[in-house]
Amino acid sequence: KSKGGPRKPCLFDDSVIDSFKNVIDACHAEGAKVSVQLQHAGPDVNQKIAGYPLVAASPIPSKDGHPTPVILTTEEIYDIIEAYGDAAVRAMKAGIDAVELHCAHGYLVSTFISPRTNKRVDEFGGCFENRMRFPRLIIENIKKKTEGKIAIIVDNSPTVMLLPVGIFDFLQDIDDYYFPQVTGNYF
Repeated sequence: KSKGGPRKPCLFDDSVIDSFKNVIDACHAEGAKVSVQLQHAGPDVNQKIAGYPLVAASPIPSKDGHPTPVILTTEEIYDIIEAYGDAAVRAMKAGIDAVELHCAHGYLVSTFISPRTNKRVDEFGGCFENRMRFPRLIIENIKKKTEGKIAIIVDNSPTVMLLPVGIFDFLQDIDDYYFPQVTGNYF
């Protein structure tokens, strides 16, 4: 339901684990570590390929000329959170070293983070903490389902949102919570 392009491999069901494993094993044989990006194209879904409507935090097109996405229900949001965790488990079964949560470039997660594209008035909208709830729950779900056995990387482009005062303290708090073994402030 979220494919952004025709040649993007997906981790949407167990049938893909072996093909991912073949590539990952070949990389590991050469000494490389491998990560895979987990993303939902949201309002940038290629509808012709996916066969599903565009979805987002709010009904705001991602770009001029793009169709208006359908707002996700709370139930759909929680289903997507589970799907991210399930995809991470499939990646782990294939031998992946890390997963990257894509939170940028107008894709689904960024539509929740950005005050421009998130006009929700529920637990996923409004204040910064609520707008960060979706990515936080995805990360927590991945950690729970993978039992913390793989690294989690977050891709968040600074073009997604204007950084409010205190953002670096907030991001450092997130890092301290999710990566307590890492010391030092690198912002």
